[in-house]
Amino acid sequence: NPAMISEYLNQSLATDDLSSVVAALAAVVKAQNVVALSEEAAIRRETFYKALRKDGDPKLGTILKILSSLGVSLAVEPRSQGMLRKD
Repeated sequence: NPAMISEYLNQSLATDDLSSVVAALAAVVKAQNVVALSEEAAIRRETFYKALRKDGDPKLGTILKILSSLGVSLAVEPRSQGMLRKD
């Protein structure tokens, strides 16, 4: 269900923690048919596993292909005032 996937991944993106985002994306992918997703995304199954392993640091292009194969997309929104980073 793309709506549930989107909500789950948005919660992980809100953490600003790459490892949390990768773990959430990996959980979603593992709950699906990885072979079908890899064919839909036009990337090798091994690339899925490599990108989504615990210490993975996937390329943005790979993430976009995976998201597309899941029926969701990445969007950018302005942060609310309370969430602005002061780095």
